Amino acid sequence: MGDLFTLDALLPFIAIGFAAQIIDGALGMAFGVISSTLMVSVMGVPPARASAGVHLVEVFTTAASGLSHALHNNVDWPLFARLVVPGVVGGVLGAYVLINVAGDVTRPFVMSYLSLIGLYLLWKSFRA
Repeated sequence: MGDLFTLDALLPFIAIGFAAQIIDGALGMAFGVISSTLMVSVMGVPPARASAGVHLVEVFTTAASGLSHALHNNVDWPLFARLVVPGVVGGVLGAYVLINVAGDVTRPFVMSYLSLIGLYLLWKSFRA
């Protein structure tokens, strides 16, 4: 158990989080895509564990961002209301699939999805 919490074991995750946050800060998006992709493909973390880790971190950063936007009246509340139910359903369904399907089965689909999202973000960055 002690080996899991050494600095050497944490440094790769810190580096991935730092790189993903630098890019997210510049683009305003892509933290989850970058950190999930690197954890699954480079570090060999199972997709369910990578998703849980990324979403745990995003709960706090997104809450801070959302609160800031709400306090500055920068929220389209009717659009928010239309997106809440589909967003929750999609999140619960995605978590259910990742938990109940073996990592070896989901890994190719998750990697394909993340690769497509990454390519889409690159395409958008050159069009802006």
